[in-house]
Amino acid sequence: MTADTSPVPADHCLLYRLIRPDWVAPDGNRPKSQAFSDHPADGALSMFLSDEMEAAGKTVADLAKLWPGYRVCGITVGQVRALGQQVVRDPIEEFPGHAAVRDLTGRRSGGTRAKLAKAVKWCE
Repeated sequence: MTADTSPVPADHCLLYRLIRPDWVAPDGNRPKSQAFSDHPADGALSMFLSDEMEAAGKTVADLAKLWPGYRVCGITVGQVRALGQQVVRDPIEEFPGHAAVRDLTGRRSGGTRAKLAKAVKWCE
């Protein structure tokens, strides 16, 4: 689908990322940095915006149910932008609030991936 033209999300809006079990650090305290790599198909990181989820009556628990075994972490849009990331609404049919997060340099560096992994908080 093409990116939505609705207003950009506010800095205080939460972004949620689904984390595969093999993307969790051995101590379980944080995701591995590889969980924040660009998707090879579109060069973006798939995340979900809390404002649209809430407007549709959906919760983090609802999001987690779609991908059993995955964990959900969150970070604010402002924190992501401060790391040089662009957040664009990118609706999908499966769940409301989908966003494409892209690095403004064109490719997310290992350092930026590590900073994202350290900044997120588990939502369980």
